Amino acid sequence: MKFKFELWHILPLLSTILTPRVLAAGGVTAGSPAQAHTESGAVSMPDSIVAAMPDPYVSALHKDSLLFPELRFDPNVELVRPHFSATELPAFAKGDELKYEMLTDEDYRQVAAELDVDIAAIKAVVDIEAGASHRGFSAPGKPIINFDMSIYRQMAKRHGVSLATVRKRAPEVFRTGKDAKTQAGRYRRLEAACRVHRASALESCFWGMFQIGGFNWRKCGCTDVEEFVTLMSRSERDQLEIFARFISANPAMVEAIRKHQWLKFALAYNGPRARSRGYDRRMAAAYKKHGGK
Repeated sequence: MKFKFELWHILPLLSTILTPRVLAAGGVTAGSPAQAHTESGAVSMPDSIVAAMPDPYVSALHKDSLLFPELRFDPNVELVRPHFSATELPAFAKGDELKYEMLTDEDYRQVAAELDVDIAAIKAVVDIEAGASHRGFSAPGKPIINFDMSIYRQMAKRHGVSLATVRKRAPEVFRTGKDAKTQAGRYRRLEAACRVHRASALESCFWGMFQIGGFNWRKCGCTDVEEFVTLMSRSERDQLEIFARFISANPAMVEAIRKHQWLKFALAYNGPRARSRGYDRRMAAAYKKHGGK
């Protein structure tokens, strides 16, 4: 993987040096949205250092987080991680500047550079998974979802959830028809499933503009499915970064999209039915539409 060096790549080091100067100059911005935490014993940035970083530094560090695999951003700082009931999904303050913003060309450029793939290739995936609108949200705070019954049967079994119990307590889960295929209908089914067992319900949905299954939360670098859903519900930029983490967990998938091996990518990303659905042909056409050569 090729990386382009930019200033914010050394910001953690610079922040250690500049912290006293920033504090002395009155450069602290209350509530700056960043705090790094680590997994597997990696060293994290002290809260005092992160708190002293000016907002432009914090923003740049957030946007380049994929280049620091040892650093992960705690949703508890940019927003209070919700402790919601079994039927509630994340809801965030309307003032959150990262929320609902459409991805920009610069967002695509940064993540494409991190993966060393064409921007047009990433946009082609969005074309197929989210449609021409390229939107990751169906409504404020609600990422687009697809509640998949076949996946739910598997996740329920994995978590020891009886489908007979689900049918008795939450018959909405099994509803079919046109309404069940709308976003509102899908959320009703999801919320009904959450009333019986939350984790199996969240893992049974495909989330956001890249339609990544909740059961893939580990491959996306999340600590649990709750963190996965929180990030998916926060911004389209988070959805893009989760996509990058997801395909990076499978080097063959990254190589396939990098080399424009559309069928190979489609089978790895979308499963064995991708061939019969013409996923590879549609992706090739979308790639050209977005300027790919």
